[in-house]
Amino acid sequence: MTESDNPIFRISDRAAELRADGVDVITLAAGEPEAPTAPFIVEAAVLAARDRRTHRYGPAAGLGELRERVAAGHGTGVTADDVQIAVGTKHALHLALHAVTSPGDEVLVLRPSWPGHVGAAESVGAAVVHVPVGLDGLVGLDTLERARTPEPS
Repeated sequence: MTESDNPIFRISDRAAELRADGVDVITLAAGEPEAPTAPFIVEAAVLAARDRRTHRYGPAAGLGELRERVAAGHGTGVTADDVQIAVGTKHALHLALHAVTSPGDEVLVLRPSWPGHVGAAESVGAAVVHVPVGLDGLVGLDTLERARTPEPS
């Protein structure tokens, strides 16, 4: 699939055209919020950039203190060893797909969707099955059932 084939990019491009024509448009297609980043977040980023400890890669599973805090917030029986911190949703999706799929498994991907979703599924050798999203933005259970290949009996 090329960038021009993906509906997300077509929606973003159309929103930009409408904005250029003076139309007040809010689009959630590309994850580009119009609101400025909160000042306390900007200041935290500046402080982190000045901290020499952030000038190198951290542990692959995430910082131990962060993993401990996440585990503590999930109740009894969850330890830091059970927690994997990802650097973003694409990374998390990639890790999750590696954990629960095998090459050739079907992965249902909504259409439209972000191209990285398809790429993550393909990177683990999954067979991508596109599932159309209704005009209301919803996907019914019946649609998902029809999209998947039934398991052999």
